[in-house]
Amino acid sequence: RRLLAVTGDDTEKGILSTDSPAQQKGVNALPMDSLAQPKGGTSKKKFETKKKYGLWLQHHGDHAVQKNPSSDSAKKSVSVKQLLTKLENTLTEHGSESPDDSQQNGEYHKDLVDGKGSDNNSAPTSPPTASPLQRLRSMREKTQLPKDVGTSMFDAEWSVVQSSISNKKKKNFTVLTYGGDQQTLLGTKIARMFPNTSVLTVIPSAYHSTFTSHRSMLKSLSLSNVLSFSQDLTPEVVTSLHSLPDLLHFQFLGVEAFQFLVPLGSDFVHHLGRILTLARTTFLEVPSPFQLSTGVALLRGEVEMNLGIFRGFVIAALKSAGVTESSVSVIEQNKRTDGSLNELKLLNITVLRMTRTVNLDCADYEASLVVSTPFRVTLKTPREEKTLVRAGVSVSLAFLLKLELEKEERSRLFGNYLELPLHDDMCPLHIVWKTGRLHYCATLADKIHSHSMADLNDEAMTELLKEQLKKEKKPFSFIEYESRKGQISLPLAAAFPNSTFISLESDKKWAYEHFDRVKSKKLFNNAIGLVPSDSALLRKLLESPDFMRFQFLGLNRFLMMILEMPKKEFGTMLGQLFATGLTTLVQMPSSQALSLAFSTFFPSLVQFLQSQKSFLREDHPLPFFKEVELRLAAESARADVTNNVTASVIKPSYGPPDLVHSWQVLKVDIRNLTTTVNHHFDYELDGHSRKYSQICLSNKTGWQVYLIRKSDGFKIPFNALH
Repeated sequence: RRLLAVTGDDTEKGILSTDSPAQQKGVNALPMDSLAQPKGGTSKKKFETKKKYGLWLQHHGDHAVQKNPSSDSAKKSVSVKQLLTKLENTLTEHGSESPDDSQQNGEYHKDLVDGKGSDNNSAPTSPPTASPLQRLRSMREKTQLPKDVGTSMFDAEWSVVQSSISNKKKKNFTVLTYGGDQQTLLGTKIARMFPNTSVLTVIPSAYHSTFTSHRSMLKSLSLSNVLSFSQDLTPEVVTSLHSLPDLLHFQFLGVEAFQFLVPLGSDFVHHLGRILTLARTTFLEVPSPFQLSTGVALLRGEVEMNLGIFRGFVIAALKSAGVTESSVSVIEQNKRTDGSLNELKLLNITVLRMTRTVNLDCADYEASLVVSTPFRVTLKTPREEKTLVRAGVSVSLAFLLKLELEKEERSRLFGNYLELPLHDDMCPLHIVWKTGRLHYCATLADKIHSHSMADLNDEAMTELLKEQLKKEKKPFSFIEYESRKGQISLPLAAAFPNSTFISLESDKKWAYEHFDRVKSKKLFNNAIGLVPSDSALLRKLLESPDFMRFQFLGLNRFLMMILEMPKKEFGTMLGQLFATGLTTLVQMPSSQALSLAFSTFFPSLVQFLQSQKSFLREDHPLPFFKEVELRLAAESARADVTNNVTASVIKPSYGPPDLVHSWQVLKVDIRNLTTTVNHHFDYELDGHSRKYSQICLSNKTGWQVYLIRKSDGFKIPFNALH
């Protein structure tokens, strides 16, 4: 098959066959939209060619705006070969992208998402020039209109979207966007305006600057209910998504949805049908007249195009994917700005009745996903038919993994996965992403397990710590790293009023909320420090003569360390931690949970370790992950001290009988420690230079801690650690 392609300065070479040298180097397919609007001036010969096929370029300075002057001109009949030849002649060079474009583009987009872009008093500056790699542009994006014109187009599309979703302000719903800047911005604004939504932003892989600016904007807006993917909706990807028991509520598709029209030919009808049936309601951008004519020529062998025929084409695509009843309407908006005519055309497509075959679990057991009117989604098996409760409100983890998560999102969801309870079957089809977090929901379940597992984990952790602390007969000191809002420290401080509890938290809001709860409960044996629990702090504690009886590191902080820190830094911090308290308790993922998590998020690694793939809890941990808690402590912990320790693993027992927690507690006790310390904590503030050797000796029946002053060998015993 032949692909329309361009690369760098070779844009005039035109159509490249799949076996051409340029194609062998990975040249991307050029969709119809990229051929529709060359930049800058147009020769008379090419101008006449475009006029003949329904494309009229009217120039306003450096900006070109499309119009279709005559419906008669669209009724010419040509062969596919002739049409492709004409397309080849329309190839022109694209502008280059400056290094600062991504950042400027991100700021411009952030204004639109925040609603600042409609200020008519702002200077009409142009958005950044498109990169040669950014070929899949819609009619609006390719014209490179001034900012206020582009803003008006965005506002027009947003008004259409807002009218459809305004009644869902407090409801959960799912959204997928696919396309360039316009669709990306829509998804971001929906996520910002509707915090209960779950948004998947899929950006074609060629749109590098759009993807970079989008991720920068998400970071600045602190949006956790958006996942972004640099991914093409290839036939392979769409087919795999279509086989999953997922149905999105909304999706917004740009003309990029037509990027595989040329390679697929007549098979594109089935491909488009599968895309459209991934959601109940789809807003599909209508391609330009030139694109429509090209599409019909490729599929029917003649050029005879109007909006009605295109609508019929969409209905045929829906039927090919199992839709028996649908609603397809046209939305048009026109607005003049600075003498230019800007036109917005969308198809509003709603699936009313549909049946498609999907996988029910990881054993490839199949069921029928049935959509009926009024909107009801069920899964039908030979034995039963049950409501798919998660349809339109969440997305399966399997769906996200098919789209190939970015490294940052993969790490975040990996950590989130390790907080879930372990069910009998942990197949990714039974785990859903909803408003920024993972939840367990079997495909045939009656409800999503969206109750706060964090609360249950905190209660179980608190009870486990109480059992350990009760063994200490004297008052003691206890320090918690990254204490959040005091969920662990406060109940412990209440249970042991004669002991001292220090809670360190880096988030100011959480620390002050914790402090308010301390005052209201009058638990003044709990002190809060607003300080990050990082390697700098642990280094100061290690060099300080202050020594804790107990210290606790929770699951959230442990996961942040293991996922974000380089291996060497993680090992050093763990070693320093074990040397600053007589007993250290670390809440960490169990070997069973780690084995399942790696099997889910890094299957290629697990397949290297074990050929058989299973998500059943009883089949884990895999041999490689057995006793990983103890091995992790022994192989990772490093510090510039002499420290002999004993370690054991404690399993939580709190909670319902059928609940299996995904975490355990690693208990590390110092048996023989020798380290050099200074006169006091943070000694560098006053330059106190006196040094001591700190000695800690312990066994199962008791312990002793003392200092030896290096200047004269004087011994200073610690009679208590409270």
